[in-house]
Amino acid sequence: MRPQLPIWALGALFFVLASIRHALHQSGAFDLACFDQPLYLLSQGLPPVSSVMGLHLLGDHAAWILWPLALLYRAWADPHLLLLLQALTLALGAWTAQLLGRQAGCTDRQATTLALAYAAHPLVFNANLFDFHPDAFVPVLLMGALYAARAAKPGWCLVLCLAVAGCKEVMGLTVAGLGAYLVIFERRPWGAAVLALGLGSFAVDVAWVIPHFSGRAPGAIGRYAYLGGSVPEIARNLVLAPWRWLPGLVSPERLVYLGYLFGPLAWGLRGRQLAPLVAALPALALNLLADYPAQHDVVHHYALPILPFLVAAAADCLAHQRTWVHSDRAIRIWAAVAFLALAKPGYFAGPYLQHLDTLAAANEAIGRVPPGAALLTTHELAPHLAHRVHLAFTDEGAPPADLAAYDAVLLDLRHPGWRSSPAFAAALADRLARDARFREAYTSGPIRLFLSSRPGPLACVEAMFPHDIALPPP
Repeated sequence: MRPQLPIWALGALFFVLASIRHALHQSGAFDLACFDQPLYLLSQGLPPVSSVMGLHLLGDHAAWILWPLALLYRAWADPHLLLLLQALTLALGAWTAQLLGRQAGCTDRQATTLALAYAAHPLVFNANLFDFHPDAFVPVLLMGALYAARAAKPGWCLVLCLAVAGCKEVMGLTVAGLGAYLVIFERRPWGAAVLALGLGSFAVDVAWVIPHFSGRAPGAIGRYAYLGGSVPEIARNLVLAPWRWLPGLVSPERLVYLGYLFGPLAWGLRGRQLAPLVAALPALALNLLADYPAQHDVVHHYALPILPFLVAAAADCLAHQRTWVHSDRAIRIWAAVAFLALAKPGYFAGPYLQHLDTLAAANEAIGRVPPGAALLTTHELAPHLAHRVHLAFTDEGAPPADLAAYDAVLLDLRHPGWRSSPAFAAALADRLARDARFREAYTSGPIRLFLSSRPGPLACVEAMFPHDIALPPP
């Protein structure tokens, strides 16, 4: 079935907007540089270790699906490649939403309306703008897997589910949820294989892959510390100590989150056709139980695994005339209002313009940083300079103990970056100016670049930042 929406135009729009945000120095070390740096190193035949996180690429979230991207990096080693792939896959989700609608029995117009509702969901727009995350591949893969399952193509369903599990360790739980749904509601006995695939991949990632490559348990466990210090302990307390987590589920913050997530598609959520939401329960539970504000909004990427099942439920309701709103025009207006209320296009006229006053000077300084130099810079300048073995960003909570660990230090005293402050940046600049091992190579207003007087990049930079760290503002 050919898409009725201009999917490539939508993908191009998403890519242009993400690229503009990046050009305005609004992307960050977390998370664009965290993926760009190890993929670049992998494409050069070097270990894919993010010096920002101090982790091997597989030690972060066991996202082996990123490995083929290193081949693309051989042809185009640039963070824009990640932004492009993210934009295109999120846009392709509109096509798979349309496919699910037609498969459920919707008319062409209804299926197009469903695709528009997906594309206008604030989560899609906002996630596209928050740097890069392999989670962005999940909606199109999950909707494709559900389409294949309903078309009685178990092989394709399993292949797509395997790809979903390769995006992040916790995606295995979502795959398991899909398997349970297929067995119980779709009457597909082979759904047990999907369930086993999901649980097995999650267990292998948590028990072996991540500890092997990081030397520790998954960092995100800290978000559930009130339930225990390990996956088995957390699971045990979920069953045996519900008083620990039940009150939090009805907190105002969580209820507002549910409204933001379900609201844009609430016109089509009703009755028995809500069964696909069973598959979304693992991802929804992970977000609701997390003691981490970023998992309770539609600004970040954490709710992306839930969206495909919301779309599937809406498709089933639409096809069976069970929606609260029956007019295609009314549904499209609903989607537009939700987008305007919760998406962030207005950021391009406000917060994303904060660095305009230093943009030209910062770009000039970026061009003067020696290739391969061990670099300390701001969180927002880091993704423009991630193609090196050693990269760190300024952190007021963890000031550099030894500046000799770096060949170059690039600072913006006016916009010192996330986890920094003007006072900290000014003190660091003064420290560098008095250090005989450095010379000031470029100064323009608040932009200051210091280079080591010793030639060549240094051999080692200690990992300075913990993995489980609060996310910067999107």
